Amino acid sequence: MVKQPLRYNPGFVDDEELNRYFVIRTHILTLIKETLHDNINSSNQNILIVGPRGSGKTMLVRRVASEIRSNPDLSSHWYPIVFAEESYRVTSPGEFWLEALFYVGEQTQEQRWQQAYEDLKSEMDNKRLRDRALTQLMDFADEQRKRLVLIVENLNMLLGEQLKAGDDWDLRHTMQTENRLMLLGTATQQFEAIKNIGRAWFEFFVIYKLEPLNTQECQMLWIVITGENISIEHIRPLQILTGGSPRLLSILAGFAKHLSFKELMSNLAQLIDNYTPYFKSQLDSLAPSERKVFVALLEQWDPANASEIAKAARMNTSTVSALLGRLVNRGAVTVNRESGHKKLYQAAERLFNIYYLMRQQSHPSRRVRAVVDFMIQFYKDESLVTTVVKLAEEACKLDPEDRQYHYWAYQEIIKLTSNPMIRAKLIISTPSDFTSNSVFPENIRKELYDEKIKVMEIMLKQIIQNEPENFTAMLALSLLLVLRGDSEEAEQLCRRAIQLEPANHIAWIVLGRIMVKSKRYAQAEKSLRTSIELNPYSAVAWFELGDLLERQLRMQESELAYDNAIEHSKLEDRWEVVYGMADIFCMRNKWVHGLGLLSSLITRVASDRDVLQAVSKFVVTAAAAGYTREVLELIVESNVREVLQPLEAGLRMHLNEQPLFAQEINEIGQDVLRRIREEQAMIAR
Repeated sequence: MVKQPLRYNPGFVDDEELNRYFVIRTHILTLIKETLHDNINSSNQNILIVGPRGSGKTMLVRRVASEIRSNPDLSSHWYPIVFAEESYRVTSPGEFWLEALFYVGEQTQEQRWQQAYEDLKSEMDNKRLRDRALTQLMDFADEQRKRLVLIVENLNMLLGEQLKAGDDWDLRHTMQTENRLMLLGTATQQFEAIKNIGRAWFEFFVIYKLEPLNTQECQMLWIVITGENISIEHIRPLQILTGGSPRLLSILAGFAKHLSFKELMSNLAQLIDNYTPYFKSQLDSLAPSERKVFVALLEQWDPANASEIAKAARMNTSTVSALLGRLVNRGAVTVNRESGHKKLYQAAERLFNIYYLMRQQSHPSRRVRAVVDFMIQFYKDESLVTTVVKLAEEACKLDPEDRQYHYWAYQEIIKLTSNPMIRAKLIISTPSDFTSNSVFPENIRKELYDEKIKVMEIMLKQIIQNEPENFTAMLALSLLLVLRGDSEEAEQLCRRAIQLEPANHIAWIVLGRIMVKSKRYAQAEKSLRTSIELNPYSAVAWFELGDLLERQLRMQESELAYDNAIEHSKLEDRWEVVYGMADIFCMRNKWVHGLGLLSSLITRVASDRDVLQAVSKFVVTAAAAGYTREVLELIVESNVREVLQPLEAGLRMHLNEQPLFAQEINEIGQDVLRRIREEQAMIAR
């Protein structure tokens, strides 16, 4: 896997990498540096960074620590002690100072401070622990001849929930009276302990709120991660999609640079796993009616007005409007923009939408919605086609059970691509192996088939509009119209084509098919015999005539026509024609005739190795249809049996026989057996 430029926890990156990718929030970094300079000669001003998950709080405070270490003016006066993202072990002032001492030992790797921490761990009296741990910490500050910056994350949990009543005042008193200590903290939101005038932390901090990234900041972050320029017009949709979340934008930028679709989905899933406890606690903290409205909003994905949310929540619009107002005041929801006279609402944290869709929605198509929106908004026209083809090719290399997200993403992209020409290119460019696998969802297969018909019809009509006498387009559209049941228009087009080229035998075959479809058998026979008169060696014309005669129970004539089709196919120089004819016989469930052509194909393997792939595909299909022993006999009796050993091995395994070949041949035979079983599963559907 290619190394990502930004990891989920910036604490795992070194200072050089951290500094290289820190290109946003620089104005707040400047303000914090100014505060550090001001604090040198006066009492300390403590700082709290407030922002939702993924907004860059950790990145910012770690960047402050890096700046202190690298800036001589700051490093000569300050020593940063960086806590972990969560401080679950801290439930008292003594444990807070003990935790700080632990990170002194971690950062210095000096035995003295590590031992001091180990000695104090056994102290069970909280007051003595506080005094002893704080004394050790101040000894360290004096030894360094520096003040200490305690960088502590998630203070909303530590100060608002983990400390017992009275402990908060104890901790504040120490911080205010000891000028060797400064607190730089983060919180996901402003909490009661700092908002309430009667609480210990009221007006203790200077608070900097991390707003969602604006368009220019998104542009800067994208450029530094991908190394590629992006216009304001191009980045704006991504800003809307991500809600200006640096972390989500970083993940998408990583995909645009070098990640696979599988890695992108894995990264999103890992991110959501990391945040699940936070998201659940946020949902649980809401009143039931607020939670219901909030969840209805999360399900919408796109910004929605009050009436749309009310409908999803099955509630009264006026009630929902009032509850949305409360959620806005809480900071859980933002007013994205106004449409006409209606406000459009969106979750303040875009990651909340992705959490809900990936963890609470069972259908895969909902889980990939964010990624699909990103692809459609970021990749335009030909680049979207290229990206989707790569997605399909990647899926073909995975085990069947690992392809579901690829399939659903593909379906959603096709569905949401509004440009008919681009949609056409997407469908036409998709590798056949991607859709032919048995695990490809049947409902998507049907939708894709219907979509292909629509797309091809649009393209052909466009060609005919531009070139009214395009013979090939007319014939192709005629066949397409027959497939979807419009025989009347198909006939009109086909007769127009015949007027243009009356001696073209293919046009008469198409007309014959149209006549068969509308059960005008006499006219169909006349058309097909006209085609044969024009080209007596046309295997397709003889086949269509045989099929028509069989429909009329003229079996002897039908067999003669089929025999002609087979004989003329075998005389073809191009093996593709032989294969195509064999395929037509098999699709019409005429396997005996199709296997006759297979024997002709097998004889060509020795002179044209490209035929081997076609033979392999035909053998698998025939075995899945119940003709395993028949194709096995053809292989055994052929003069290229040695070349076809892997196919023979797979067929014998399918017959529960033990193939007596080398191990590597048998291993390929296992792949053949797997393909046969997949094909059987598709037939069973």
